[in-house]
Amino acid sequence: KVGSMVDCKNKISEHREELSSTLCVVMKKQTEHLNAINQLSAAIKCRPSDIGLAGIKDMQAITYQYCTLRHVAPNRVLNASNQLRRNNMDIKVVRGVDWVLNRGELEGNRFEILVQDLHQLELRDKQMKESEPNLSIEIRRRPCHKSFLEECVSRVQRGGFVNFYGEQRVGNAGDSADIGVRSFDIGRAMLQKKWTEAVNLIMIGRSLTGKGGEFVEGPERRLVRSTWKESGGDPIKALKVFPRDANSMPRERAVLQGLKRYKDPLAALQCLQFSVRTFW
Repeated sequence: KVGSMVDCKNKISEHREELSSTLCVVMKKQTEHLNAINQLSAAIKCRPSDIGLAGIKDMQAITYQYCTLRHVAPNRVLNASNQLRRNNMDIKVVRGVDWVLNRGELEGNRFEILVQDLHQLELRDKQMKESEPNLSIEIRRRPCHKSFLEECVSRVQRGGFVNFYGEQRVGNAGDSADIGVRSFDIGRAMLQKKWTEAVNLIMIGRSLTGKGGEFVEGPERRLVRSTWKESGGDPIKALKVFPRDANSMPRERAVLQGLKRYKDPLAALQCLQFSVRTFW
């Protein structure tokens, strides 16, 4: 009997080693990707690098995605659920697994999209005056009937659609003096190993004004960026004026804290998760 109990314990131990990760489903709402990782890390009390996610979900949506938690027992996940609910997040345990999710390991996304105020557009050639013989296009709006909408959906099912990258991925078109820093500007500096330039571009951010002259960012964020610029890139002075909200400007905060601690731009950039750095 003693031998059987020892064998049983050994098998349980081996099974625990095999199932070294916990597979979960994470729900988030109005939460930026890096903030979500930080909140998971704090609630579950694990390292951000132990959280495996296959991709980045949109902030302006209610999203669900699988994640793996390396060397995290299911009971720790259950204990963290209440804390996450207070921050527009939740997590549910699926099962133990012997693998971890890495960036790009996904089969695709499924969306439920609510579209409102639909109209059918009717295009007609409009004859100009005799002095202007060229034709122009007249656009008229008509009520959108169910049959027309079903035909549009069927056309997408048959032929697919172009998957556009939004401005949040590549930045606005135009001169950099007008629109500010674009994502690929930061990525290019990293590939060229210009670490100081990459940090500076992250802190400069987008243009202060949009196309209509309105501010793109709020006053608290603008204060951080202007302080960074006016102080000649002093991380201590910039951190002092950071917004009180811990979820605000998470990338900039992590880089500045790394720069303050290590005094090295490369080490500061390495304070960001690998998946975050590759996003640029």
